[in-house]
Amino acid sequence: MKILIIAYYFPPENKAGIMAALRPYSWAKYWQQEGHEICVLTTPKDLSSDLLTRLVDHNEVNGIPAYPVKIEGVQYLPSLSKPGRSQRLTSAAEANVSHRFDWHILLRSILINLRSTLGLGSLLYGSNLWIMPALQRALQLYQHWPYEIIVSTFGPPANPLVAGLLKQKLNLYWVADYRDLWDGYGYLAPRWPFSALEQQVENYFVSKADLITTVSTGFSKTLSQRFQIKTLTIPNGFDLEDFPQPMGLPDSPQGIRLVHTGTIYPGKRDPELLFKALHLLKSTQPASLLNLQILFYGWDLGNLTTLVDRYDLHEIVQTPGYIDRQQALQIQQQATALIYLDWDDPNVEGIVGGKLYEYMFAGRPILCIGPNSQTAAAQLIQQTGTGICLNHSVEAIAETLLQVLNGQPLDYSPRQEILQQYTRASLARKMLQEVMEHLPL
Repeated sequence: MKILIIAYYFPPENKAGIMAALRPYSWAKYWQQEGHEICVLTTPKDLSSDLLTRLVDHNEVNGIPAYPVKIEGVQYLPSLSKPGRSQRLTSAAEANVSHRFDWHILLRSILINLRSTLGLGSLLYGSNLWIMPALQRALQLYQHWPYEIIVSTFGPPANPLVAGLLKQKLNLYWVADYRDLWDGYGYLAPRWPFSALEQQVENYFVSKADLITTVSTGFSKTLSQRFQIKTLTIPNGFDLEDFPQPMGLPDSPQGIRLVHTGTIYPGKRDPELLFKALHLLKSTQPASLLNLQILFYGWDLGNLTTLVDRYDLHEIVQTPGYIDRQQALQIQQQATALIYLDWDDPNVEGIVGGKLYEYMFAGRPILCIGPNSQTAAAQLIQQTGTGICLNHSVEAIAETLLQVLNGQPLDYSPRQEILQQYTRASLARKMLQEVMEHLPL
């Protein structure tokens, strides 16, 4: 079966798209191993990167013949595009590429600020400029490589928009995947009349899909009710081959280290409750905090600096900055506990950050701070036995922190048989099986 995967974000990715890229990458990787021909429509890539070399240079996988994965990198912003395989990068050229990446991040930040200020939602995504060049490339590709299935993954919106246009022109089977919700996601949501326009755009295109897949039962419920299309839940997961070292429980570093890796979303996923609890302990039991470090790694930490100032936590909270994913996985495995900030919005059900699956396989207890123990993320942590979930009680959070600081272990009893259900390999194969079963005869 020839399958076209439409994924604006695909490895290797810069800071903004790393987590979004892992889901479609797992499809390409494991569907290739099942003997299918795969092509990925994406942005320009360096095909010499290790992750892509595994896909494009292999004619066999584990001794079994396999089709090399095709990577169709569509250039739409020449000054921001990444180098191809044929380019030999000198040190100066590498610096220039890094400079372009910084401009890409800067452009994204500017557009986010404009969307937030004007309430434009997804109508001012820079990736929208990719839509028409990607569509043209996909149509050209079909002339000599007639793919039979289209699989898109949201976000950004460019992916389902390209897929919807292809569905109109070629009438092929289309699987519309949602890693996040589009309309009603809640962060940088559009204001009227842009909200109505965004909803109409999504309705017009996604209603043409043959099958919808998404990452949680909450999202499945929302999408199936809205579009009246068969909707399947295929969670995110973790690829065991991504471990930088054998899985296990490494020696803890000196002192207590609580670690958070990833993006902060002010008012939706931020550490204010945690900081209130720390401030309470600092006021009542300051000596207990002497050996505590809380580290926030990431390139977009939202309102973190403001919160550190507000609660006077400069001696405890550190922000080492952005690190690559392999470093992040190592640091997670060396933490005393991992901080997971659950999405706090009663209007959106089913948000489970992709980062949580890394945490679940890191071998360290998760300290989940969120609205209640019934959210999708909290239930997943409890189901897998990988941590504890705390609600909106500053006192309860402070009590748990004091337990950690006094050397008492957190509740941590991982259920390996359940964790194995959340490996990228098993989930990619499950999705492929479901898609094949729903294909028309």
